Amino acid sequence: ATMVSKQSNLKIPFVNSWMKTMEAITFDRSNMRDAVRMIRDVVAKLKEGKNVVIFPEGTRSKKMEMGDFKPGSFKPALTAKCTVVPITLVNTFATDVKGKTDNRVKIIFSDPIRYDEFKDMTTTELCEKVKGIIQENLDRGL
Repeated sequence: ATMVSKQSNLKIPFVNSWMKTMEAITFDRSNMRDAVRMIRDVVAKLKEGKNVVIFPEGTRSKKMEMGDFKPGSFKPALTAKCTVVPITLVNTFATDVKGKTDNRVKIIFSDPIRYDEFKDMTTTELCEKVKGIIQENLDRGL
């Protein structure tokens, strides 16, 4: 498995080694050409049968609410005709909170969404479907 990440994460000590080991696909979010290259690279990995983790918010939320999802993050799944597994991370914002807090993170793996179930959807529709599933998990998981 690999993941998609902003290129600047390669500047973080230890994280850069970990990302290189897992062959993370990085890109410059301010460069449209690089974003297109990233999509091609992700599609290639998916067609090889590899799992790719994509964070559709594009960044980690600093509070309990989800940020906006980027519909383009679902383009590789549509192009590669692969299954999407929504993963909900509950309470990740609390790891940044100083002082006494419940820093336990909960991970919820939802049922896979097979390509046949979303093949006629736009990236925006698929994005909204996945966001709805994750929001339901957050509502139940908090």
